Amino acid sequence: MPNKILIAVSLVCLSLVGYTQEFALIGNEKVKFDVFAFYNANAEKCYESGNYDSAIIYHEYSLILANKYGLDQEKCFALKEIGGFYELKGDYPKALEYLFKGLSLSEEKNLRNLEAAININIGIVYFNLKEGEKAISYYNKALRIGEEEKDTLLISKSLNNLGNANMTLMANIDEAENIFNKSVSLAKLINYETGYMVGLNNLCQIYISTGREDKALEATNSMLEEWPNNAYVYYNLANLYRQNNEQEKALNTFLKSLQLADYELELKQVLLQDISDVYAEKEDFAISLLYYKKYVNLKDSVHSNDQAKYVLELEARYENLKKEKEISELKTQSLKSKRINTIIAASGIIVLLVLGFIILIFFNKKKLAAHKIKVLENEKIIVAANSALDGEEKERLRLSRELHDGLGGILSGIKLSLANSLDDNIINAAQKLGFEKSYNLVVNSITELKRVSNALLPETLLNLGLNTAIKSYCDSFRNQTNSFELTYSFFGKNLRFAKYFELSVYRLAQEIINNAIKHASASEISVQLIIEEQRLFLGIQDNGKGFDLLDVAKKGGLGLPNLKQRAEVYGGRVEIVSELGNGTEVIIEFVNLFDNKIVYDKSSDS
Repeated sequence: MPNKILIAVSLVCLSLVGYTQEFALIGNEKVKFDVFAFYNANAEKCYESGNYDSAIIYHEYSLILANKYGLDQEKCFALKEIGGFYELKGDYPKALEYLFKGLSLSEEKNLRNLEAAININIGIVYFNLKEGEKAISYYNKALRIGEEEKDTLLISKSLNNLGNANMTLMANIDEAENIFNKSVSLAKLINYETGYMVGLNNLCQIYISTGREDKALEATNSMLEEWPNNAYVYYNLANLYRQNNEQEKALNTFLKSLQLADYELELKQVLLQDISDVYAEKEDFAISLLYYKKYVNLKDSVHSNDQAKYVLELEARYENLKKEKEISELKTQSLKSKRINTIIAASGIIVLLVLGFIILIFFNKKKLAAHKIKVLENEKIIVAANSALDGEEKERLRLSRELHDGLGGILSGIKLSLANSLDDNIINAAQKLGFEKSYNLVVNSITELKRVSNALLPETLLNLGLNTAIKSYCDSFRNQTNSFELTYSFFGKNLRFAKYFELSVYRLAQEIINNAIKHASASEISVQLIIEEQRLFLGIQDNGKGFDLLDVAKKGGLGLPNLKQRAEVYGGRVEIVSELGNGTEVIIEFVNLFDNKIVYDKSSDS
């Protein structure tokens, strides 16, 4: 099914409407609200021409003015608009940075319509990041507000985005069709043309995916008459052609859709991938590879590893606001306790005797508050570390799948084509020798691709634990080169730990081994892992060229501090011994594991 379309992009809540020419008396100054209308009108012109950067600048002006005069509604509106434009640009970290600020302000000041619109925009960001459950959660928040406020336009927007997430990310087709039917009926009732087109277009995708081609074709032709220059409509028509094995018509229609999708970054990604696939089916591998490279370049520019990690950091930061407020309240409580103790101490001896017991209680509350503050701050550190690690793993998973499913498929097609050519009796001996060399190069490329894909996504770690995963990683180098010898040894029990702890230890081992291979010029590398009930020890030695620890510290490189910081999150210690010409030894050790909230999975103990 065509489950890759990201049509929710067209329903981002950019409410570009001007303010009436009123006056607001603030202090001794009068601020004309038509200034905001001027900025918004210019931003709208920039939006229509696809100049999102200039639109952002105009809304930044509005934000400065709103901050200066304390206009909460205008400030919240500007934050929402800026976040929406960054989402359209594909800069999801920046989008969430502004949207989360706007959401906090709208909740605090009870700005219900803005709160709903911002929830939709945050949902769209998570939709684009393939986070289905989070996207649906934010869409539902907006839908509830729309129902409470009886805002039919907001309900229609929320339903379309909710249906799209169910269809595209959750593969819940029946639920999606039911939601789209509601959204189409409502949009038609209130004459909301964009919502009507989006809902009908998504229903058309469902008809295609469920084999109802007649209904899909009828809906598509109807939309072509109404919207002859809409890229999504041509995308649906191309999928119909492709489903009926009409490759040339499908290809031409995909290309027509690509011409019309100037500012639709998500749709352009899908189109470039589909065009690459059609050329591969036609065995035109050179052009297929050309479009696939364009697809990868565009996808990487929108969904970079840094973006994924930063988005998760922003989310963790936003979720931790509640913890920070709780910490602040506890600190305030602690200060109040000090004041009360001072007043009690100034009272007479008789009062002290009567209230002595109360003083003891307040001291105990102070200790409990201080302890709770420390616990909450530690939890914040662990949440942030786990979020960053989760972002890295999701990006590795995405890259692994892209390599395996995308480039792997093209290489396999080239391999098959070369194999058929080798069996052809028309080619001469010299040509056959050239084909054999190319065939062997492709086979070697597929083998290396599989090794890289496996390194990005260590299934053995998830299924079998640290010992098997690190051993498998070391074994993967055994037949790759004769330039060094890599040995691995294990002692203790095959205990299982919490997911993020295992991932962290595995990535630390992977990074240290890679550094030894790339930078140390070592001929021998030794890896040792020890796992006991309350202790995990990882030691990696090489006989390479070594380095001066003091010199590295002065230069301020990020590698060594990052190793220590990642281990210290879980209470570990890192010791590095190295000197020029005498190799390097790295020791990572975790003790008192139960005290650090790392839980064993007893069912996996050997």
